[in-house]
Amino acid sequence: MSWLRPSVTRYLLAVIVMGLIPTVAGCGGGGAPGGGNGGTDPTGSVTGLVVTIDGQGVEDAKVTVVGTGLLTTTDTTGQYRLDKVPVGWQTIEVVKAGMVATMGTAVTRDAHLVAPHTQSHSAPTKLPLSYRTLREMGIAAPIQTPGHRVGPAATNDAMARTRVAVKADAVVRAPDVVLTSKAANVDWISVPQLMPDPGQALTAGNHVTITASVNYRLASSDRGEIRLFLMDEWGAYLADPTPSASVTIGPGEGQVTLTQTVLVPKGAALVQPVVALYSGDAPLTFVWTYPPAYPVAVFGLYAPGAKINNIVAHPERNEVYVALDYLYGSADELVVINTDSEKASGFPTVPNPGPLAISDDGKAVYVGSLTDRKIAIYDTIAKTTRTLTVGHPRLVDIAPITDEVIAYIYDSESSYNGAVILNTRTGVEKTWFEPALGLHEVATIPQQGIVYITANGFLEKWQYNPLQDTIHFLKKGTGYGAPVLIDKQRNFLFCGKHKIDMDMEWIYSHTPGYSGRLIALSTNGEYVLDDHYIVYETSLLLPIIQFSSDTLGESLGAFTPDGLVWIRYGDRLIARRIP
Repeated sequence: MSWLRPSVTRYLLAVIVMGLIPTVAGCGGGGAPGGGNGGTDPTGSVTGLVVTIDGQGVEDAKVTVVGTGLLTTTDTTGQYRLDKVPVGWQTIEVVKAGMVATMGTAVTRDAHLVAPHTQSHSAPTKLPLSYRTLREMGIAAPIQTPGHRVGPAATNDAMARTRVAVKADAVVRAPDVVLTSKAANVDWISVPQLMPDPGQALTAGNHVTITASVNYRLASSDRGEIRLFLMDEWGAYLADPTPSASVTIGPGEGQVTLTQTVLVPKGAALVQPVVALYSGDAPLTFVWTYPPAYPVAVFGLYAPGAKINNIVAHPERNEVYVALDYLYGSADELVVINTDSEKASGFPTVPNPGPLAISDDGKAVYVGSLTDRKIAIYDTIAKTTRTLTVGHPRLVDIAPITDEVIAYIYDSESSYNGAVILNTRTGVEKTWFEPALGLHEVATIPQQGIVYITANGFLEKWQYNPLQDTIHFLKKGTGYGAPVLIDKQRNFLFCGKHKIDMDMEWIYSHTPGYSGRLIALSTNGEYVLDDHYIVYETSLLLPIIQFSSDTLGESLGAFTPDGLVWIRYGDRLIARRIP
């Protein structure tokens, strides 16, 4: 884990291995931390199970912890226990004479795919799109990627490997290891070597060439084909196999080498190699193996000693703007992250920045103070900031109405909030909504002067008159919830869990009952994010993927035009990719 320092030294642009995010700055993975136990390194215990492909225990398999002298064997039920294992991420290795690891080797029986914890699939040329290496990214726990390596040629045995996080003075369970015998009448493949080493983190935005040495046996046909696929953590193909990633084979055993070059996409958590063996001229079944995956190092914002209060994205440039509230006396900042250059810059802003909004043309970012009578306007072209003193402290929300006029909601300290329109050129303010219960959200369509607010549990629509510099009521909708997101290209509103028309008369769709509030809309209007970090397509609000549901605080999200969604985990801001 390395941390890169941008121009402002109080926060860090982090090179983060997705799924390997530390809980303390500077922590890495795999090492055994020191403990306060008189100089003795802390240890724990590991239990596990070694079974055959049909669930029978494998007896007398040798189980070791790589890099240590710890060794044991499985009992009659395939179970084992290792004590005094160093704390941290450890690799458990299993060896059984005459058997191979099915998590790294797949076999066919009666022309059907047989692999642990999977169903039979059939496809003419590609693997099933539903294949996933991970169902959900856990932000606090490293990725577990079972695989194997072939042992010395003299023994012709295979080593099955899996990873486990060992805790001090605790017993942890390792993932199951599944083995199968090397029968002469089945097709099988294994990957004894990958280059670069699977433990090496790849860098998003760079090209990488992956080379796989593949051992195989083709028994079901006199002709077959082996292909190397590269996928992300969601099972999406990163590239179709090139000629160098596909080879035709004949019957019997052998070894081939495949290579594939791919651009590592930004926001991906890992690159998963998948090797498939197709038998016959028109294969309807195949065997496949997935060796250990490559974690991907991506950039994210890490702000120790600060709170990420809000984020907003530029509508055209690949930039996000972050309201950073420092907790220990430092001046607060608006941090600008450019995902193309992977650089960040900090600019002075109001104390305790909270409400954020950006103009439709992306030229101005508005920052309101949660405590003071201050609003900052950041010019995204000139990269300058000017600060206005306003009539009310404790701003709750903010939105531009025209190039010069904005609306803001303030907290009156009596559980009632009021709303004001402010001319940012003249400094003239006008109250247009007296303090009311439940007034929290404001959203606007500047081209039309339309203003939406949530008040007293209802969604209301107002109209701004630039000639009179006044705002008047149009209509009241029902209680759709908050916040209010506006799709200005397709003329829809997203409120709470609902998709409605702009006149608040029709509900077109809503998210499932278990979902949370919708908090961010993509710049192209195709995706929306809720506060459980579930991404939906906007046509029918059908869920696509969910990032970790452990938000470590208030949920915040923003989409950049390059297809990344930025989400907050505590004091970190992470960019993720939508497949």
